[in-house]
Amino acid sequence: MSDYCYWILTDGTIVKPDRCHILAVADVPIAFGETLSSLEKTFAGFAQGIHSNFEGKAREITLRRIIQRNHIRIRKNQQKRNQHWSIQLYNMNNERRSAIARWAKHISSTVTDRYGDV
Repeated sequence: MSDYCYWILTDGTIVKPDRCHILAVADVPIAFGETLSSLEKTFAGFAQGIHSNFEGKAREITLRRIIQRNHIRIRKNQQKRNQHWSIQLYNMNNERRSAIARWAKHISSTVTDRYGDV
């Protein structure tokens, strides 16, 4: 599992993908409001495979579509001199703010990033 890759679903559930955001979507598309056929159609339109983890246009479109459904994508930039968390969401409201606060409390209490800035 990646310690630097998370989703917060619309119901507030924190998901820690095994490898990366797009593969978590491919593994359980219904949790993100997708279907396997919708993913296949998007990726086929760009001659890309769903499970390839390809950094291409189909991935970008799919992630944007999921974020617009109010799922929250969180990742940590691991550049040596500029490590920071990036949170991507479509609409900030009290519910989303509370979900992010729960995630921040969770990640701040983990051994892997206890002293990391959140």
